[in-house]
Amino acid sequence: MPELPEVETLRCDLSRRIIGEVIESVSVGNRKMVSPAKSFSRLLKGQRITAVNRRGKLLILDVASGLRLHVHLKMTGQLVYRRGRVLVVGGHAILGATAVPNSYTQLLFRFRNKGELYFNDQRQFGYAKILTLAASDEVVQRFGPEPLAKNFTRARLTSQLARRSRTSLKAALLDQSVLAGVGNIYADEICFRAGLRPERQVQSLTQNDQQRLWRSIRAILQRSVRLRGTMRSTYRRDDARDGRYWPYIAVYGRGGKPCRNCGTPLERFRVAGRGTVCCPICQR
Repeated sequence: MPELPEVETLRCDLSRRIIGEVIESVSVGNRKMVSPAKSFSRLLKGQRITAVNRRGKLLILDVASGLRLHVHLKMTGQLVYRRGRVLVVGGHAILGATAVPNSYTQLLFRFRNKGELYFNDQRQFGYAKILTLAASDEVVQRFGPEPLAKNFTRARLTSQLARRSRTSLKAALLDQSVLAGVGNIYADEICFRAGLRPERQVQSLTQNDQQRLWRSIRAILQRSVRLRGTMRSTYRRDDARDGRYWPYIAVYGRGGKPCRNCGTPLERFRVAGRGTVCCPICQR
């Protein structure tokens, strides 16, 4: 699933292409993925896109009528924007994604400038929902703080973690009401950089632990955003370029391989129902 850095990269890429553009038509292939299903196309037809924002892993498109379109890629969602030779691809990779539409295309937006935006989803868990401003605000208020925002202080992190004091650290990091935008990849990376085992109970963290955790959250996500996210076969970026963060991955997906710090084989197990990797020496 694309996480904060990948969705932020996609937001930036799409902002340069579709802000100010007018939606000529909308074709819905799978009505289960859109809401409201009966009026989805009608509500967006003729609307000008005025902003492309992000909250956690959620893309939010504002249109001139005062409505908002929430787009969540979930596990296998992907957005492809194409106009002539311009190609922007973000999300989960699907074989032959640039040959759109394809068998995974669930939704298509056509713009008056002849650009097209395809929403592909192999497993069809993603969604596109039209909401009023009030309803949209209600949704985003359920998210925890943005970890790269200026107001995300160490004290704010401590306050948020207190809500999940009896859970594992990884479960808390994955909880979008505690912290917005962190998923499995970056949770493992954050724990490693902070020197903390992901299965530790939150209430066992000392003030020094929390300080290291806060610094790690900021450092890992800032670097990944700067490098356009995680580069792996599951992700593709603007103009089909990969993200450049993958070479810096320390533990995620490296179970059994030597720790980059101490050389000890990395442990692989499950925490909070998710595959997890950590170093038995560097993380305590």
